Amino acid sequence: MVCGTFVKVPRRKLTSNNYTSPKWIFILNLAAWGRLNTKDNLAKWGIVIEWKCILCKEKNETITRLFFECKISTELWGKIFLWQGIRRPVMTWRQELHWVVTKMKGKNINAKIYRMAFAGCDYYIWQERNLRVFQNN
Repeated sequence: MVCGTFVKVPRRKLTSNNYTSPKWIFILNLAAWGRLNTKDNLAKWGIVIEWKCILCKEKNETITRLFFECKISTELWGKIFLWQGIRRPVMTWRQELHWVVTKMKGKNINAKIYRMAFAGCDYYIWQERNLRVFQNN
């Protein structure tokens, strides 16, 4: 029996070695693959009328905008970075994913905590977005 050759997905380590809630991992996987139903993705299907980010109401909602460019999420990430002792500015979604996969891949406690915080932060930003969209909360 011959097995096929598969390309390694580096972000797999972000989700498979993460000791957080399965809900957090699920949302992180969807976001990493660009499968979250943000307003820009829904607009491609002709579903959304209003494109503005529900959190800040400044620019169009995309995954990068929602998780890392919106002033609310940027402020949250700044606090997470400060708590973790990370001294760098918040980057775009793809840059953050790359940074987490390359810099926080070890088994030390700081890497484990940051991977959990990364998944949790993404989950709660997505949850807050959905509360505001669907329940006007």
